[in-house]
Amino acid sequence: MRRFAVLAAFVLAAAMLAGSSPEKGGKVEPVKRENVTWHYMVSLDFVPGEYEAAVELIHKHFMPAGKAANLETGMVFMCATGEWDMTMIFPLPHGPGELEWEVSPDDARWINALAERMGGMEKAEKALKKFGAMIDRAEGTLMWQQMPKKAH
Repeated sequence: MRRFAVLAAFVLAAAMLAGSSPEKGGKVEPVKRENVTWHYMVSLDFVPGEYEAAVELIHKHFMPAGKAANLETGMVFMCATGEWDMTMIFPLPHGPGELEWEVSPDDARWINALAERMGGMEKAEKALKKFGAMIDRAEGTLMWQQMPKKAH
């Protein structure tokens, strides 16, 4: 495993150095991604027998709360093949820095909208805890999408 990590580090360094040019004296300069949108993908495997109840919570409460909070809602995909029951992709309109928050401003708006929809914070917290207990395992991936360059 350690050998793989060392090899991966060399591949990453080689890829970064490939961007250097003689015009810059062979020095690597920082380059920020432009025209990208950031997303967080989470794949879920539910506890046996909990799939339908989880889907109901998502569609009946979680997604409408996002709309009520004026947030761009995520996309929910039911998996027909593979090891996951469901994959959700959430936009990160403020970039990957949103993941630095324990509770981001958008998360707070969503949770407050959920509480209003469900009749109080206690009921919303209970629903979130129930949903968490329905998940057997999950895996998240931070992704970016290259957008077409804007015409001038």
